[in-house]
Amino acid sequence: MLRNTSAIKLSLCLLGVFVGGSSGHFGSCEDHSPQCAQWARRGLCQQNELFMVHNCPVSCDLCIDPQCRDQDRRCSAFAQQGQCASNPNVLRACPHSCNNCNIPVFKTIINPDFQCGGPGSTRRNKRQVIFPDEIEQTKAKVIKKEKPMMKLVGNMNGNINVNDTFCGATPISDRFLLTAAHCVFSSAHTPRTVRLGELDFGSENEANSQPVDYDIEEIIVHPDYQRDSFTRYNDIALIKTINTIQFTNLIFPFCVPAERPRHGSEVIGAGFGKVNSTTRVTHLQEVVLNIVGAAECERIYERESNLQLLRLSYPNLLQGRGILCAAFPGRDACEGDSGGPLFTEDSQGRRFLVGIVSAGIPCGDDGVSLLPGTYISVADQIDFIDSILYP
Repeated sequence: MLRNTSAIKLSLCLLGVFVGGSSGHFGSCEDHSPQCAQWARRGLCQQNELFMVHNCPVSCDLCIDPQCRDQDRRCSAFAQQGQCASNPNVLRACPHSCNNCNIPVFKTIINPDFQCGGPGSTRRNKRQVIFPDEIEQTKAKVIKKEKPMMKLVGNMNGNINVNDTFCGATPISDRFLLTAAHCVFSSAHTPRTVRLGELDFGSENEANSQPVDYDIEEIIVHPDYQRDSFTRYNDIALIKTINTIQFTNLIFPFCVPAERPRHGSEVIGAGFGKVNSTTRVTHLQEVVLNIVGAAECERIYERESNLQLLRLSYPNLLQGRGILCAAFPGRDACEGDSGGPLFTEDSQGRRFLVGIVSAGIPCGDDGVSLLPGTYISVADQIDFIDSILYP
């Protein structure tokens, strides 16, 4: 189901995110540095993909257009003289220097053809609910006896309360939302409906709330997610709605970034999860956290004698596995926030979805874990997302 790696590298490079001052042209089948072979041996083809596909495509076997080679040593001079536009023979003989390579164009969610991130801070209230979050298994069993969760999630009459809901999700287009894969395999309930625009399940007339329910047409789980184990690698799924989502100042698709947030950067989590070991609130909660690098995150778990517990979800630990850690003293996502968003905001107030709530240590009586929570890095899942949205 996944598109090949070179296609993803191409879609990223089309954004113009290049590094360094090379004279190379994107798409050409030529190395532009005598150090390319050495860089390739050092693993830079994987570690710095954008730079290498632009500057060292031959050494990295990333030629996008194998025919894109200059046929004349004077091509660079011809191009500087403007002959690419005035002389068709030069254009044919110098595709590299004339930037006339045959580069296929791929659609990608990181450069969508629609407005994403919302209207910005000047046109909306900062509080926005994305989707009701996951309910703990013990409560789910009690509710199932009284009112089966499957029917309640499929109920479209508006009489849904916070205990009738499970798993967060975040819209990224007018038909698709992102959630955690483990949310859609619960034995207690089956996802049938998503609710967007809800702020407080305890109030029917809140000023900034515009709840709308959408039936689910299809759920696509990452093909490498291991549903019958505790492992949480590739814990990501796409929800497709039957009807097109109508966007407003409160309901909108989040932008999807091309790169993961750096260590120490500020992120925001949101959801209807627990605020302590037993209490689940009816109104949306937000928490500001900081990204913790994967290596540092592992060290924290080891220091607190919980490394083996981390290995239950991540047997090969975190580094190079597409997992984000986030933490802040006295703050945390808690049980009931699974599948919900971890996001950043730019200076205009647009929101970028960087992570999906996936796993962590259960919260204590104060609702706070002493260890970083773990999230699926959305930037590391662009290939999977694009393969579904733009097959």
